[in-house]
Amino acid sequence: AIFGAPILTKGKSWLPVTQGLVTVIMTFVWRNQHPNRPWYKQLLAGFLSMVFMLGSEWGHNLAHTYMADKVGKPPDAIKVVFGMPLLHYERTQDDEVSPNQHILRAIGGPVFNTLIIPFAWLFRAFTWAGSVLRDAANAFLGMNVFLALISLLPIPGIDGGPILKWSLVRKGKSREEAD
Repeated sequence: AIFGAPILTKGKSWLPVTQGLVTVIMTFVWRNQHPNRPWYKQLLAGFLSMVFMLGSEWGHNLAHTYMADKVGKPPDAIKVVFGMPLLHYERTQDDEVSPNQHILRAIGGPVFNTLIIPFAWLFRAFTWAGSVLRDAANAFLGMNVFLALISLLPIPGIDGGPILKWSLVRKGKSREEAD
């Protein structure tokens, strides 16, 4: 268990399928940007980019789990699907979870990514333009900016949706009105 949540896999769902796909995609991205780079450096750039990008996604979800544990309402499980974490709550409308607890659980991921941005920027600043490490740093910085911003969109199923909903409930709206 991590922060009070057991890690569950079903069959071979733990296999790092997503990691393989992202490595291939990022290898092609960097190949197109650096066509004269040797193949093994293109593959290395793709692999390192995947590590930083998907590591940021794992960190985002573990930050949610950490915050949920801190407020005393951890997820029922962290399900690993195609090598990626999905937080699972049996009851999303749990009456025992206060609006503040819902908000704090939802804000953990975006806060994590926001805090990582300066470190990713520093990492990028200390790499050479056109290098494999610069490519990985660009992916690292870009992924954390993306996750920090996109996750706050007020859309159900994305962190900003629950933050908005439970903020409205906290201000006196019913759950139905907030939905």
